[in-house]
Amino acid sequence: MKQRRPNNTTKLKALKAFDYEDKMLWATANCLYKQLKGDKKYPEPVVNALVESFAAHSRVLIEFLYPSKNVHSDTILARHFFLPNEKWLRLCPKESPLLKDTRELANNLLAHLTYTRSEGKLNKRWLFTKIAKELGVVLNIFNETDEIQALRHISGG
Repeated sequence: MKQRRPNNTTKLKALKAFDYEDKMLWATANCLYKQLKGDKKYPEPVVNALVESFAAHSRVLIEFLYPSKNVHSDTILARHFFLPNEKWLRLCPKESPLLKDTRELANNLLAHLTYTRSEGKLNKRWLFTKIAKELGVVLNIFNETDEIQALRHISGG
């Protein structure tokens, strides 16, 4: 795959898109956690929508951090923020089995009508707090790099 070399303007726009995904991951994780703990009682369709939202945003962020081999050429990747792109590969921890499973689970939940899904097994397999915690560690590494801090300084954020 051809490596992108975005300029700072493009990186700032991409960072804004990343921030949206990050914010939505944590918002849905927090709602699901409140539901799980009994602090909040959402109707089943709302819980399902939250699960799907968490699945979508976690999958987007996993793909951002750990791109698959078949990534679309227009996909924003963490490594695009670094020169050389390989710097991110050195900073980023290896993708955990949980995050690999999460990607696969999200693919099955969102993109395919599967027998596993029809049996109602997918919603019960989401380890929201563990997934969010593991993703959070890698997202923090990304956010704390000099490159991202410098971009946030440029944008005033």
